[in-house]
Order: sequence, then C-alpha cells, then structure tokens
Amino acid sequence: WFYEMFMQYKEDKSGKYYAKTGTSYENPYISHERLRENEKRMGYQWVLQNIMGGFAGQTSFFDRAAIQKCYEGKDWHIPEMPKEAKAESGYVYYGGIDLGRKVDSTIITVGRWKGTSASSKGELAYAQELGAGTTWDTIFDTISEVGKTYHCLFLVDATALAGDIIVSELKKRGVDVSAFIFTAESKRQLLTVAQQYIQQQAVTWPYIPPLYDQLCAYELEDKNLTTDWVMSYALLCEIH
Repeated sequence: WFYEMFMQYKEDKSGKYYAKTGTSYENPYISHERLRENEKRMGYQWVLQNIMGGFAGQTSFFDRAAIQKCYEGKDWHIPEMPKEAKAESGYVYYGGIDLGRKVDSTIITVGRWKGTSASSKGELAYAQELGAGTTWDTIFDTISEVGKTYHCLFLVDATALAGDIIVSELKKRGVDVSAFIFTAESKRQLLTVAQQYIQQQAVTWPYIPPLYDQLCAYELEDKNLTTDWVMSYALLCEIH
C-alpha cells in the first residue's frame, strides 16, 4: 500500500502531499566508503531498497513475513559462549556449523527439540559467531566444548580442500559430526529445506540481527552476499 500511495502522490500539485525518495549517498553524514563496502555483501534487491531508495520486489529466497513469525514473541536467552551453555533434560540437540577462517566468520548454531519426532517444533538453543581470523585451535576447541555440553550431532560444511581433515580433527576431539559437501544441487536442496522450516516456523528463535538480515537478503546467486548465518541455520535444519 505504501508503494501505491507513493506512486499516486509523487506528482501531486495540490500541495497536500509531498513524496520524494533518494539514495543514501545523498546523506552527508554517512560514509560513502562504508556504503560501498555494504553493497558488496548485499543482493540487488537489498541494495535497491536500503541504499538506493527504491522499492524492491519480494524476490528474496526466504519469505520475510515467515521469517518474522519465527522470532515474534520469542524472548528466551540465547547463549553466545560455551561457558553460558547448558543442556536441558527432555530435549535432543542438533547443530549446524558454517566454517570460516581468515576472511569469514565461523557460525555455530544449535537447536533443541522435544523428543525425536521429525514433525516436532524446534527452537534455537545456542548461537555463536567466531570472527574472521580466529585460529583453528580456538574454533575446534569451541565446537568441541559446545558439542559436549549439548551432546548434539553437528553438520559441518566440509567442501573445502581440507574439509575431510577438519572433520577428522573434530572427531578426534570427541565431536559427533557429519560432513556436508556443497554442490549446485546439494546447496539448492539444503536451502529448500531451510525455506520449508521457516515457512512452517519449525525452528524459532529470539531476534538475532545478523540472522534476520541475511535471511531477508538471501538470493541463490549469493556470490557477493554474506551468508554465514544463513548456511549455519540451513545446516541445522538439514541435520534435524
């Protein structure tokens, strides 16, 4: 309705209405360098709406209204460090790990479900971001500690050349982990599962800004997008 109102009154000559749009680059208080950096991580529709002052179509892979339903009214605490983590009796736990190292962050998400029924609703129990540049020892130790706390099965992206070595090292440290290899087909199938989970609110969570932002902006042609939270969440859905 807002778009329709804007288009109706943008040429209004009566003086009752004033409709105008502009780009973020017109704002003298915003860093243009920061805007350009953000554009590199955003899809076309996201840039159009949030930087260029346009009206974006609903072309995101994930439905925004369904994403909002996943977190609206949810207010439990999500631990972000292993020392805060605590498993609760009566739940089974699964986790998704999107590995980064020098350039990207590593994202660890853990969900919990009451019982083992595939149709049961889950909720996010743990979410941690290890920033770019975190050492492999720290990444491995953190995953190991989280895994032992929740006694969960992890699904980890093992597509890289050293993927099998990474999985082997995690298993040596007592982590229950399976490997996921990304191909064009497996990636689409993985994200379709995540899409279905979101539509059904099958895994809910309190509002997490980077997860929300990345889900809203995600497109399958994601070469220039930041997708670490999306992939960790998708791996979590897949392993369940």
